Amino acid sequence: MNPDLVNNRELYVYYKLDPLDAPAARQALDAARLRLSDGVNLRLLERQEAQASNAITWMEVYNCADGHADLDAAQHAVADALAPFCKHGRHVERFRPL
Repeated sequence: MNPDLVNNRELYVYYKLDPLDAPAARQALDAARLRLSDGVNLRLLERQEAQASNAITWMEVYNCADGHADLDAAQHAVADALAPFCKHGRHVERFRPL
């Protein structure tokens, strides 16, 4: 992979979940996070919904401490763990610092 695509990059992945699936999805995500390679940082955020909804939105934010971690591999590993819970797909956005 081109080093410029790996270095200094952040990934933002968002998706919707059924609120009843949230505890099991969180366990699956936490287990997958333990298996990520060194250097990968993963934060999990939940959108504050303005009104009651039958779905919640989570966002995973990936970055690498050393600039050399494969963030795509990390997010794919988490995606595999969350596949039973993400019925509407995952949306991946890539950003780099300017």
